[in-house]
Amino acid sequence: MRNKWQLPMTIVFLLLGIMLTSQLFQRRNVSDLYYQKTEDLIVMVSNLHRKRYALEAELEKINTRLNELQTSQSDKSRLISNMESEMEKLSYLLTGEELKEPGLEIIFEEDSALLYVDLLNLVNELWAAGAKAISVNDVRLGFNSVFYQTQNENDVFITLDHSPLYFPISIKAAGSPQVLEKGLTLPGGIIDTLTLFGTYPLLFTREELLITANPRTPLFYNARPITANPST
Repeated sequence: MRNKWQLPMTIVFLLLGIMLTSQLFQRRNVSDLYYQKTEDLIVMVSNLHRKRYALEAELEKINTRLNELQTSQSDKSRLISNMESEMEKLSYLLTGEELKEPGLEIIFEEDSALLYVDLLNLVNELWAAGAKAISVNDVRLGFNSVFYQTQNENDVFITLDHSPLYFPISIKAAGSPQVLEKGLTLPGGIIDTLTLFGTYPLLFTREELLITANPRTPLFYNARPITANPST
């Protein structure tokens, strides 16, 4: 009887041993790091950190290069846009074509203590603020326009291209009304300077301004013709 049960029991215990061994191997694989030496784990962690830092440095380089490319493209686009804007301004200034656009109107009334340099500074501020075209008392300003002054027995007159300007003096500037107004009313700017001397210009934003054309041919008051020397 003893021999009859030995073989089945042996087989059962053998299978049980195989199952236990397999389970132990599975657990060992799952928790393999647990069985590693502390020194080995330190080396592994150190290697992982180095790889991580290397990848982060490479990613930073890629991001830096991407930002440089984007900035370069943005700078090129901005440069092209600025050049186109300047070319448009020069075109309006040189051709003197009539314009109907939004803009800003500045009016100096009869009692304004105004000098020609005040008008010159104000016009320059309007150009700097992005004005496309400017007229003074409906006289279109060109590339060779001149502000100065003259006087008679009774009074001193501001002149534009050697012609007297009479009050009220109206300056019209085509462009963004808000931007132009902001350019003139900055703290310490031209408007603040004028008010210090008792001059209070009136500013009006206009949805549409008519800047008249400049039909005049350029006048050169101080230029003189040069005769070519036949001997040269």
